[in-house]
Amino acid sequence: TVTRTEPAVDDDALFDAIVRRHTNRVAFDEEPIARDIVLALETEPLAYGAWFLKVHGLDERIAVANLIEEGDCIQMASRSFRRELASWIHGNRSALRDGMPGYAFGIGDLASNMGPVVVRTFDVGESEAAKDRALALKSPLLGVIGTDEDAPREWIAAGRALARILLRATASGLGASFLNQAIEVAELRPRLAATLGRTGHQQLL
Repeated sequence: TVTRTEPAVDDDALFDAIVRRHTNRVAFDEEPIARDIVLALETEPLAYGAWFLKVHGLDERIAVANLIEEGDCIQMASRSFRRELASWIHGNRSALRDGMPGYAFGIGDLASNMGPVVVRTFDVGESEAAKDRALALKSPLLGVIGTDEDAPREWIAAGRALARILLRATASGLGASFLNQAIEVAELRPRLAATLGRTGHQQLL
């Protein structure tokens, strides 16, 4: 049998946010986020067995930003990483429906056509690191989605939690971005965990 249930009070708002959600790749407005919205973002993952941890205080934020910066430099020094990244970047007028067009980075048509070549050919780690470090330091909210274990079940839980957090943020008029370098680079992950002071496994920053 199929049981019909009425949508929750805010399900319509989250549904409407699906087509409006997109990743922000430019500087954030530094205006503080309302406490009730932050609480909602922290609460969303719990239903899926995940958690959301805010980065507290300037010292902790600087330490996390430094790890992001270091991760950028490590990743961009890798030719194989740059080749893969370049394969996802395309010009503003490209017919491709996936990947990252130049306008998502705030660059014009001509520069967007050169983007893949530049990324594939040159180590732009220092410039990317400086930009991402500034993004981490100046964003009004910096946080980590994590799980207690680190297996496929938990990866799915983190993904479901991420979807809810992103839709909740969009419905609340907020943008979001990803700064996962300190998680993607294996040797930095334990240092991020030590900085945050929480047991478990960081999945997304």
